Amino acid sequence: MLGMESSRCGDLSMLIGNGHELQSNPAGTTKGALLDNARVQKRSHQGRAGLLKVVLALVVAIDASLIAWLAQSYQTTSRILAVFGFVGVVFISAAVVWINRAAMRLFNLLEEE
Repeated sequence: MLGMESSRCGDLSMLIGNGHELQSNPAGTTKGALLDNARVQKRSHQGRAGLLKVVLALVVAIDASLIAWLAQSYQTTSRILAVFGFVGVVFISAAVVWINRAAMRLFNLLEEE
């Protein structure tokens, strides 16, 4: 009797919380679980994309304000402070390019999904 119940349980299809029926594939995973995993990954990618947008906006604002400060006060500030400001602009501009490329790769990945 116990053996019969276990075989019956193995033949039954399982239901998950969102109502999708699970079907086993040869690899031992289920299609429903794969779909849910894909949805979770897409939401994760969307969350990362949103975070990258915020970070990019902040870094661009910092870069623009530093450039504006340098443009307004390069004659009145000390030479060493102007040099550090210029180096900061270079590094922050490089960060803007790097974050933009990362965001574009993520957007392309979301487009493919």
